[in-house]
Amino acid sequence: MNRSNLAIPGRLNLTIAGVQLVALCSILWAAGQVHQWRFVFLLAVAYGIVMNSGYAMLHEAEHNLLHPDPIVNQSAGALLALFFPAPFHLIRQGHIGHHVTFEIARTTRPSISTLRTKTVFGSTCSCTER
Repeated sequence: MNRSNLAIPGRLNLTIAGVQLVALCSILWAAGQVHQWRFVFLLAVAYGIVMNSGYAMLHEAEHNLLHPDPIVNQSAGALLALFFPAPFHLIRQGHIGHHVTFEIARTTRPSISTLRTKTVFGSTCSCTER
């Protein structure tokens, strides 16, 4: 399928990001209300899970795929980055730089085009970017 024919689901992405932001704010608020460490631990786990999906949306914004309007895309990315320990433009610059570096390595040294990494469970994962 040709990627240029796929429209960015901007409204859906903003709805998902909004739900994630409400959940993150709620978790942070709740963390300030509890007085037992076991609840703080549970909230920390919940924050990690929600922020993992929040970073997925942040990643879409880094690639200008969160929303078709660039201003909305940048704004939503910056808002999501408030809950990640780095500013959006720094995250974006580093991430896009990673893609550029990988592409240069892939084209100048074809043996790097497929990376094999060992997972936590001992299996190997082939990661190919084309």
